[in-house]
Amino acid sequence: AADGYMYGVELEGAWKFHPQWTLSGFVAWEEGRTEAPTFLGSGVVDDKPNSRNLPLTGSLALRWTDTSEKFWIEGRILAATEEDRITAADQAADDQRIPTGGTPGYIVANLHAGWQVNQSLALHCGVENLTDEDYRNHGSGQNEPGLNGIFGVKVSW
Repeated sequence: AADGYMYGVELEGAWKFHPQWTLSGFVAWEEGRTEAPTFLGSGVVDDKPNSRNLPLTGSLALRWTDTSEKFWIEGRILAATEEDRITAADQAADDQRIPTGGTPGYIVANLHAGWQVNQSLALHCGVENLTDEDYRNHGSGQNEPGLNGIFGVKVSW
C-alpha cells in the first residue's frame, strides 16, 4: 500500500479598469507525491511524484468591449512551465503521452472577437495559436492544434 498527498492552488480574477477594458487571468499549480515501500516488507520508502502533476499554468487576457456592449475583442496568452516531475512508470509506459525528460513548457497567443447580434443570437470567432507553437498539455499524449481558426454561434431562447 502507498501513502501520498496532493495539494495545489488556483487563482482567477478580473479587473475592469475602464468601462471598456477588462484585464483577466488565472494561475494554477499542484504538487503531489506518493510514498511506497521499495521492497515488500522493507523499511525503505521511495518518495516519487504523482502521475501527471499539473505544471505551473496560467493565462492573461485583455478585452475591449464597445460602448454598446455588442462587440468585443480579446487577446489572450496561455502559458505553462516545463513539467519534469514524472514517475518512472509514466516514463517507461511510452514517450508519446509524456516526452522523454518531461513535457516542455509553452506560451501561446490567441485572438478572439464576438458580436451580440440581438438578445437571442451571438457570434464568436477567433484565431488561436497565432505563432503556430508546437505544444501539448502535460500527460495528454497529443499536441494541440497549430495555427487555427474557430467560429461559433450561440442561440438562446
